[in-house]
Amino acid sequence: MNQHIIHLVSTIIICVSFGLATRCSVLAAPSAGLATRCSLFAAPSPGLAARCSLLAASSDDSELRKIIKDRSLKQLTPDALNNINEDNLKQNLDRYSTVYDQAVGRYRRAEIDGNEPFGMDADKYPTYYPVTISEILVNGTAYIDGLAVGDEIIAVNGDAVTSSWDMFEHQAMNTERKLDVTIKRAKVEYTVTLYPRGRRFRSVVGMMSNGIGYVNVGGFTSGSAEAMRTLFTAFKEQGATRYIIDLRGTPGGRMDECLEMLELFSRKGDTLVIIDNAAGEERVFLSHTTGPFYGESVDILIDHKSVSASEMFALVAQDNSFGRIIGTVTEGKGRYNIMEELSDGRVVQLTTGRYYSRKHRSIDYEYGSDGVQPDAEHRWTSRRYLWIQRQGNALGITPKDMRALRTVYPEPNAAALDSLLGVYRIDSTPDNRNYYAVVVWGRLGMAIEAFNYYAAKTEQPVPPAPSRSRKGKRL
Repeated sequence: MNQHIIHLVSTIIICVSFGLATRCSVLAAPSAGLATRCSLFAAPSPGLAARCSLLAASSDDSELRKIIKDRSLKQLTPDALNNINEDNLKQNLDRYSTVYDQAVGRYRRAEIDGNEPFGMDADKYPTYYPVTISEILVNGTAYIDGLAVGDEIIAVNGDAVTSSWDMFEHQAMNTERKLDVTIKRAKVEYTVTLYPRGRRFRSVVGMMSNGIGYVNVGGFTSGSAEAMRTLFTAFKEQGATRYIIDLRGTPGGRMDECLEMLELFSRKGDTLVIIDNAAGEERVFLSHTTGPFYGESVDILIDHKSVSASEMFALVAQDNSFGRIIGTVTEGKGRYNIMEELSDGRVVQLTTGRYYSRKHRSIDYEYGSDGVQPDAEHRWTSRRYLWIQRQGNALGITPKDMRALRTVYPEPNAAALDSLLGVYRIDSTPDNRNYYAVVVWGRLGMAIEAFNYYAAKTEQPVPPAPSRSRKGKRL
């Protein structure tokens, strides 16, 4: 291990208690056995759908045409329906509708089912920038092996990576085989071998500090609702007085998981969400039971990258008055999608309807709205990847030492972060601290900024969420 890191870790172990005061580390693994209430899927991040779509050639698209005619919220023109291609789908339907070939389709479904084998995502934006890791999931393969947000991806299995699609294709085609990933970090190249571990990542992670229970939702994948229940139960046993649900940058996922999460904070009979379909029919989803955390004070953090199911969660929390929304306006995707496998193995992703709150409020940008509006506006910096890319990744810690640091500090530690920045002579500005916390601890590192926000409000506490009587009028 790098000599500086040995000194860093040993010094902090001696001088700082392991973890912040009154904090408990709870990283709940998803449960695979949840009952599925509905088969609808909320769409993933539009960027992912746009850059990873692959319309494979088919001699007979009659099955695909029938699904589009029967279920699509919008319709293709007769000419486009007889000549289905990616441009037709994007221009005539929407940017969330596409068809994946067999390998990519299987990978996309595995992601939503919480079984992503490598646990990372990559972007090339702006287009003249290198392909860079933009997301890394806590306890995923890439996280365990020391990769980090901001790493430039040079090659995979010896093949040069020139686009984010190259990286995604390698992951889709090698779900059961290793990946040799060559990265550049602080101008030094490293090759890290990743072995697919499946189900090792956790889309819902959390920790507790100073009476605040913090949960970060990386996606509404299978088992997410049960993971949130486990975390909130642990926080309650530890005496939490306030809860934070962080949906910043959350791309969406399964609608049934979103509904089960909402039920945790709802009263039996409460209207959760209303959805319609291409035929104009409406379905109303009610809470089946009074959730164990009904009436608790919950703050929900959002930003412009909160999309789809995360927007649904924030919208319902706002209209049902169980959550206070803090941040900036969300993307504005108030529609839901299905994923369906065709007989030839391809997978179609199709927008089939819109969703509304119990007040029949939509937040979809194509239908006259512009996303979920926060109750309290605050501009977060933890997700500003492009800002730090322009400065260059100055954190020269090796992947091996990054892995060791995460092992010693499995959750964000402010003192460890400051010492690490000091070793590499990086200014400990608020923006740098927020960013590098995400570099080291993935989405869980976003807790640093969240806790600092509440620490700054000590003299003027954030008002609690509106109270609701359990004897209130049933909807």
